[in-house]
Amino acid sequence: MCKNLLIVDQYDFSNAPDKVAAEIAHHLRLPEKTEVLAKYLANERVELSSTHDWRKRLRLEDVSWPDNQKELFRKSCGELMKEFEYEF
Repeated sequence: MCKNLLIVDQYDFSNAPDKVAAEIAHHLRLPEKTEVLAKYLANERVELSSTHDWRKRLRLEDVSWPDNQKELFRKSCGELMKEFEYEF
């Protein structure tokens, strides 16, 4: 397992850019970059492939996947989603 790992929730990039910037800067041992990174995250969309409302956490029921793909996701990712306390 990688010991030098930072996990950032994609949802937080849009909804908590100051918090994410501080976590990234701290992880990189560059606290002086927190403010500039926070401004970047607040003003630039980091992820562009989805058009849903970024103020709302996207759930499995919200995606237009066929039922068999949703079931495959549940089987493949369900335990990990539960471990990280994501609703799906």
